[in-house]
Amino acid sequence: MSVQILSRKQLAMKFDDIMTRDLGEFGRYQKVLFIFVCAPCMIAAMQALVWSFSAADLPHRCRLNWELENATYQTLNSIGLEKTCENCPKFKSCWLNGTSECPYGYVYDHTEIEKSAIDEWNLVCDKGWIKAFIQSTYYIGQAIGSIVFGFMGDRFGRKKVVIIAICLVLIAGFGMVKPVVWWVYALWRTLAGMSHPGISNISLLIGTELVGPSGRRFGSLMSGLFFAMGHCLLVLLAYFIRDFEVLQLAIAIIPILVFVYYWFIPESPRWLVSQRRYKEANEILKEVAIVNKTQLAHDWAESVDEALEDKAVRRYNLFHLFKSPKILCRVLAMFFVWPVVSMVYYGVSMNPNFLGGNLYIAFALGAIVELPAILMMYSMIDRVGRKKLICCGFLMCVVALLSNWAIPESAYDWISISQFLITKSAIALTMNSLYTYTPELFPTVLRATASLGCSMMARIGAVSASFIMMWLVEKYSKLVVIIPFSLLSLISAIVVWFFLPETMGGKLPESIEDIEE
Repeated sequence: MSVQILSRKQLAMKFDDIMTRDLGEFGRYQKVLFIFVCAPCMIAAMQALVWSFSAADLPHRCRLNWELENATYQTLNSIGLEKTCENCPKFKSCWLNGTSECPYGYVYDHTEIEKSAIDEWNLVCDKGWIKAFIQSTYYIGQAIGSIVFGFMGDRFGRKKVVIIAICLVLIAGFGMVKPVVWWVYALWRTLAGMSHPGISNISLLIGTELVGPSGRRFGSLMSGLFFAMGHCLLVLLAYFIRDFEVLQLAIAIIPILVFVYYWFIPESPRWLVSQRRYKEANEILKEVAIVNKTQLAHDWAESVDEALEDKAVRRYNLFHLFKSPKILCRVLAMFFVWPVVSMVYYGVSMNPNFLGGNLYIAFALGAIVELPAILMMYSMIDRVGRKKLICCGFLMCVVALLSNWAIPESAYDWISISQFLITKSAIALTMNSLYTYTPELFPTVLRATASLGCSMMARIGAVSASFIMMWLVEKYSKLVVIIPFSLLSLISAIVVWFFLPETMGGKLPESIEDIEE
């Protein structure tokens, strides 16, 4: 009996048919797998924003010439001189007795925080830019990791990349516990940032590529929930641990718990099929069928192999994203949208109290408010569509930010907090929708490369947010946040609406030809 040779479009449908007909589009196995592969997002979330607490601002003043090392912040000199450089308003140089800096050093207020990187390396006044730079090194590391792990994910497989990323963040986490100087800490933080794409993006691909269309939103739900839970756990640890080195140690230990993933996480069967490694894919799919209590067709690989028997296995890289006109349009659009959503999300996350209020309360509220936003995304993304949800999220950010600019200063007490929470929930909804949307726009042979290419471009926005939220907003005013954040969010909504297709309910494309056809 001859085997029917399938076209490439039929081949793309064939694997989805295996998932939906033989295995169950979204059975027990896939649900448990998503929980396992998304749980490490908690690690990435804590490492991404721990610097907000490690370098929490400390009230400080110039040390007077007669004060000893154990002088307290509240001490005044004998003649009542009260000229201090507390918080360096608008980032003007600290001064005392007409000098341009504090000649005898600084005295910090440790009433709330026992030890901060601020007093450890005197990151105040003219050195304030270092605080923003250290935060940006994490996102620079993410950009590097996006390139490296994107290539490795498509060439060597998804699972290997996840394990390597977990090992990397473990090493970097312990390296940041007792840094000698600030630039050593920055180097370790760069390595921690490199692990982020491998932990979050690639692990999510393993789950996404093993479900049918209706199950993909569950991946974004779980990754978003675990990311928000990571923020909640971070603020809880930071509230009780007011020494930044001890806090870093507590976070560094957590990745040890996920080394068991090597035995529990499978390789992506869809990727194995694209590499013609049918035997390995068959073992995984049989296990899926057993857990889901379904029956896998014994000859499923034969038709796939016949369809590809006259075609060599091609190797793809980043440059293939720019050779197809339709893929190029999607790449350019997403390369604009991702930096914007990253800038707004990490900007309001790393400095949630830039409008005032307690850091711990604002951070906790910002983390908690993500949970209903993510649940809203999960319940609506397969009803209203990806594009509508993403555009609505961007427009909500625009309205919330511009309204903050419009209200008077006297009303900032509770209204500003509400506007912050609306912005945070809207951008969280948008970002998690993009995590579902982005993999659906690209074929299997380029999916990891494209997804991590978008992640790499997103770091431009995150690096910009670091300097805007940790330096420029203190030097100038909130307008350096409101104007670029709202304008770019509006443009992003327009780009998504007019230049990208709706993918709700569609099958994952396997090849470049699927996109073009």
